[in-house]
Amino acid sequence: MHFLSKSSKMTTKERADLIQILNESETLLLAKINPASEELFQYKATESTWSMAELVEHLIITDQNLLVGIIKKGERLYDEMPELFPNEKLLKVINNRSKKIIAPPHLIPQGLFKTKEAAIDGFRKSRGAIENFVKTTELPLEKIAFKHFVLGQIDAKGWITFMAGHCQRHTAQMEEIFESWKMKA
Repeated sequence: MHFLSKSSKMTTKERADLIQILNESETLLLAKINPASEELFQYKATESTWSMAELVEHLIITDQNLLVGIIKKGERLYDEMPELFPNEKLLKVINNRSKKIIAPPHLIPQGLFKTKEAAIDGFRKSRGAIENFVKTTELPLEKIAFKHFVLGQIDAKGWITFMAGHCQRHTAQMEEIFESWKMKA
């Protein structure tokens, strides 16, 4: 294996593009959460599905794990990358809810958020840390990669795109929770 020095930098446009997709996904998520009552926010359509509160917790856990993974993998950069899942296809594949994916055990929510306000605050803090990383990192994100358990190898820019798509996927799931809630009433 060959490793590179940490010399390649993201352009201002690349940084802005990543921040934009993160912000767009956050806006969609908050638009779904904000009008929800506390009762709806904690509501589970079935015992085997997650509530909105659990979905937000899962997003935070996943995003933070990915950020740590990017930073850790950034300690050793490869000059020859493995075959990668194409970043341009990530959002489409992630947002296809016809295929259900079971989260790995370490990404399953534990019921951390008892209020909508606490969940929103936690999500905003998590996304703020990610945005700050994107704005300030000197790591060459195209030279960092690690494996998704379904999609295969993804580079660090792709993982940041994944964070946005993953948020969109679970925002769509929140719509399903809302529809179940309306039918229950």
